[in-house]
Amino acid sequence: MRWQGHGWFILTILTATVSSIILCCWRKVMNKWRSITTEVAGVLKNKYCIRFPPVYGSSYGELADFNGDGNIDILYANGDNADYSMILKPYHGIRIFLNDGHLHFKEAYFFGLNGAAKALAEDFDKDGDVDIAAISYFPAKPQEGFVFLENQGNLTFKAKTFAQPRQDKWMLMEKADYDHDGDTDLLLGYLERPPYHNAVNQSFRGLWVLENKKQ
Repeated sequence: MRWQGHGWFILTILTATVSSIILCCWRKVMNKWRSITTEVAGVLKNKYCIRFPPVYGSSYGELADFNGDGNIDILYANGDNADYSMILKPYHGIRIFLNDGHLHFKEAYFFGLNGAAKALAEDFDKDGDVDIAAISYFPAKPQEGFVFLENQGNLTFKAKTFAQPRQDKWMLMEKADYDHDGDTDLLLGYLERPPYHNAVNQSFRGLWVLENKKQ
């Protein structure tokens, strides 16, 4: 993704051992890609934007301009709960980190979501701001499996979900205009693996397409 219109491209990496978001930047100069690093005691290192302890369970990161200042912010999901301490954690959820224009990021929004697996940023309702679609693979209740956060302005969001979801453990989510009507739809994917699949009716497994009605 292009960074701030200056010809830089960034790579967001979630590491497994140290839960963090690493910002790596490259620019093509004289047909060669050059990277930005930070120098500590004479040693070049990657620039760390955000770091968390491993128990946070980092699962996904995406880039979008949430406050309309022209700087790319970070949308972050953490909720991997498959290892060691499989208990509900109040710090699992969806976060927005705002960029001050100098690659310094500060948390500006948090939505608690047990087992958050992925969050996608998109203007789903075509009203000029960025909304969020999120899924969970370790929800505390079925309604947490999929959550739509509608942007209300000033970094406030209205949470919506299915009234009576037929299943909850979503592993994958992708966005695209699947029906070619000019708006962005969602594709949800379910991991069919014992013992989790035994709790879900066969007809509700597999892939779901959520058609955007913009209502």
